[in-house]
Amino acid sequence: MLKALAALGAVAATAILVLPTTVFASPVNASDDAEFVHASVQYGDLNLSQPRGVYRLERRINYTAEKLCGTPSSLEIQFNTVSKNCISGAVASAKPVFDALVGNARKGTVTVTYGAALIMTAHRQ
Repeated sequence: MLKALAALGAVAATAILVLPTTVFASPVNASDDAEFVHASVQYGDLNLSQPRGVYRLERRINYTAEKLCGTPSSLEIQFNTVSKNCISGAVASAKPVFDALVGNARKGTVTVTYGAALIMTAHRQ
């Protein structure tokens, strides 16, 4: 039963990953002072079975998180903390998909097309 649920989850995650690769940031208000924004990160051009491809995807995820959340500045302590928390959350939102992609690529169990992308979510305050 657990294997069937895991397989179903992998299929659902794979279906989400092959969405069109248009980069977007769409706000969804959670409250008056916070919002959730989303962006896609392309990986179809990377060979995730190799360390260089994995490194490049990690850099893309971090870069996208910084663009969604803002780059921390040493001048504004409050913004710095909020920005770092937002970036950490955005990177964490991509981690399960990232791990699955890399694991499947190393096993040779997935075929990735050029337009493949993963979706990240950031909670901005």
